[in-house]
Amino acid sequence: MMGEFELLSLLEELRWDEDNFSPKVGKFTEEFYNDRDLIRLVLMTNGGCLKYLSKQFSSDPELVLTAGLNGFEYASEDLKSNRSFLLLMVDKEGPYVLRYAHKSLLLDEDFLKGFKPADLSVLIEFGPDELKANRDFVKEVITNNGYEICHVSDEFKNDFEIALLAVSNNEHAYEFISDDLKANKEIFLAGPGGAHLAYAPEVICSDLECLKHAVSRFGGALAFVKDETLITPDLVLLAAYSRSNLEDAYRSIPSNLRADRNLAIQLEANDAAAFDYMDVSLKEDAYLKLLRKVYLL
Repeated sequence: MMGEFELLSLLEELRWDEDNFSPKVGKFTEEFYNDRDLIRLVLMTNGGCLKYLSKQFSSDPELVLTAGLNGFEYASEDLKSNRSFLLLMVDKEGPYVLRYAHKSLLLDEDFLKGFKPADLSVLIEFGPDELKANRDFVKEVITNNGYEICHVSDEFKNDFEIALLAVSNNEHAYEFISDDLKANKEIFLAGPGGAHLAYAPEVICSDLECLKHAVSRFGGALAFVKDETLITPDLVLLAAYSRSNLEDAYRSIPSNLRADRNLAIQLEANDAAAFDYMDVSLKEDAYLKLLRKVYLL
């Protein structure tokens, strides 16, 4: 029988690394493997230890439930293909366990209908190829989590409808769509934010409507304007009024505009911190200094 000290030492080793269990497997007596309470305690400490246990344990529903997400990868195929058991695992551990489910269940449309689209996001990356090639499935997931487009095939990244759905849900999806679609103005303008200007091609970065869209939603996008001659006082003010990532916006003001007194007045009326980024020639301007004091009251 394993002594208490030996057991506690083992559990402490297993807490962060189930591989510590591997070299000890052959040393345990039959008595250890017949003690379900000890096995349960090991799996509670680190479910990944199921990797080193026999099918007797990987087929045991109670012990696999105890092992949780870390252990389900090593569960028997019978349990991975058991619809009722999989639903228990999802209820206990969350939808991420679906990545280890048997292919037959993941290709069962009736089974998948029981899940919210958000729960199925994991299958865009880890699901079977047949599922990842299903356009309707991809659309359903992308509509609810646009960023998952980073895991789809190049074919779908170049699909106008799917790209539009993805960017409309999350502007950061824009980074992963095809270069051809990045140049599409409708898709760019569908982004609810403006940070995706960082990944935009020249044709978008030189379009004033696109620039206004971006900086009015994310002030820091001013830093992604490649041609400084396109940065006007109006564009700077749009960025300032967004109240989003303003430090990056202020740092991106071209030198010729930093000395613009009228711009400085409008910026400071909106945010006193803007004064710190204006030209030194304005630092002693009496009206600007007064405006700053009033703002900070």
